Amino acid sequence: MRRRHATAPNTSASGLQAGDIVQLVGVGDSSGDGADGTVIVEKARVSSTRESESGGASSSTTFVTFAVSGNDAPDVATVAAAGDLAVVLVSRGTPIDEDS
Repeated sequence: MRRRHATAPNTSASGLQAGDIVQLVGVGDSSGDGADGTVIVEKARVSSTRESESGGASSSTTFVTFAVSGNDAPDVATVAAAGDLAVVLVSRGTPIDEDS
């Protein structure tokens, strides 16, 4: 299976770490874009996370990169760009650089 990486800012991803297995869910309105509580990816792997300061003293953004199939990548990117992506931790994983 070919893997693509989709990056999603502001996905309420605090606490996620590389290697975690997550479920990617579209949330928001029912406009037909899959953003109505529909599971987009049953099991995606977190490949990296990065915190970025947003200017305010207590404000930051978490950027998370997910490894998903090439077929799922466009849907994930579309929903994430609209700000309608929720991330559910399925299981705590092994960091990618520790895989054998």
